[in-house]
Amino acid sequence: MHRTTPAVPQEIIVHRGQHFLTQQTRVCAKPELAALIRVALRRAGLPLPDAPAPGEGVIAFALGGDARLGTSGYRMLITEKTVDARALTDDGLRRAVETLRLLMHAQTGHFGQTQGWQLPCVEITERER
Repeated sequence: MHRTTPAVPQEIIVHRGQHFLTQQTRVCAKPELAALIRVALRRAGLPLPDAPAPGEGVIAFALGGDARLGTSGYRMLITEKTVDARALTDDGLRRAVETLRLLMHAQTGHFGQTQGWQLPCVEITERER
């Protein structure tokens, strides 16, 4: 069995603002990865249909990026308008999906009622040790 070295955060930069998940949020990723993204964000209760290309209101995960990320690393940028993750391998993208799941939180209103779901605006780079 081949084991990869765990990725560790090399850089986390927090920016002002939030990315709100809405009924218009779409996903641009390979089908198996898009399915993982939908599972990771299922508690938001949104349809998250496919998008033909990255852009505003799209969660986009794709292969590519800096070779220094290694086989299990990734780079993710969440802005008020987009979510974009790049990795050299599917393993790196799966790790980015897990991070996305951990970052999602509810926006609550009176009496703790959920009014929406959001992600913090951040840049995260993880590389193999």
